[in-house]
Amino acid sequence: MDKDEKKHRIAELWRTCFHDSKAFVDFYFSEKYKDENAMAVIENGQVLSALQMIPYTSTCWGKTFPVSYIAGASTHPDVQGRGVMSGLLRSSFGEMFKRGIAFSVLIPAETWLFKYYSRFGYASVYFENNVRFHIPATKKRGEKNLEELPLSLLYEYFYRKQLLNSCCILHDWDDFRAIVKDIESEGGAVIAESQGNRVTALAFALYDGSRVFIPEWMYDDEASKKVLLEKSSDYFGCSNVLCRSVSDKEGKAYGMARIIRVEDMLTIWAALHPECSCSLSVTDEIISENNALFVIGEGTCRKQSLISGMEAMDINTLSSLLLMGENKNGYGCCPFPRQQPSMSLMFS
Repeated sequence: MDKDEKKHRIAELWRTCFHDSKAFVDFYFSEKYKDENAMAVIENGQVLSALQMIPYTSTCWGKTFPVSYIAGASTHPDVQGRGVMSGLLRSSFGEMFKRGIAFSVLIPAETWLFKYYSRFGYASVYFENNVRFHIPATKKRGEKNLEELPLSLLYEYFYRKQLLNSCCILHDWDDFRAIVKDIESEGGAVIAESQGNRVTALAFALYDGSRVFIPEWMYDDEASKKVLLEKSSDYFGCSNVLCRSVSDKEGKAYGMARIIRVEDMLTIWAALHPECSCSLSVTDEIISENNALFVIGEGTCRKQSLISGMEAMDINTLSSLLLMGENKNGYGCCPFPRQQPSMSLMFS
């Protein structure tokens, strides 16, 4: 099967398994799909299961790490339950490890999938809250004119705001342009507030006929926030506005992460905190290279064989520990800082 046929078959499987609009599927496979990031199980010329490993960069502890976002993980209904996706996920971890990926992230399409992905080492680390606003009508209600600000100016503000989050999946310039194109193709809009050429607030807004939904927004102060909400309401002629915000574990889980290269991440942590001294025993049923005792001290991380009988944490627990800073104090761990991981505007 050549690359074009493989892409066509994976797109067909996507349409079979998901309920995305034709416009989105066409957009995804023209803008985001790359053969080198696509993995599939092919049998008798048919794609039985597929996923894409989209490369991103994430902040963590003030540093940046290469990550892989799992998108379009799907199995044809006729072969579900045969363990096809299980094998594909395991193979993808091996490929990510070879590529030097620090950790993998995903957004489960259904609630039951959280339990499914936890079997492969993923932990729920991304949480959200939805905040509702009722915006009184103004004389501008339904006005479609938006400020003609250069996209590059909006991106500069957007990127700067992303970096303020201690653990955030970053979007580069090309991805930002693709996000804007996707939002607009779905009838949404990118709405901004500015003072001269200085952007002070930004929102990615969608409208479903009954409410405005803003999956990502940012602002400098309360005054800019107020104007941004009013503009979003006025643009769609709707008073009901629902905004998504990042939360700690008190919110609703929406995304998961799995550490792929434990030694790489702990080596960076050790260099950042030479005063830290601890040992972490880790077990990973899929990536054998992660099964080890990691000894941190004097700015270095040394990998040793696991000691028989020593209590060890599984990869799920470690993923939560490193990315959220949940130190249970039962493993003699270093004080990993509390973080609220953020992941938004992903193509899934």
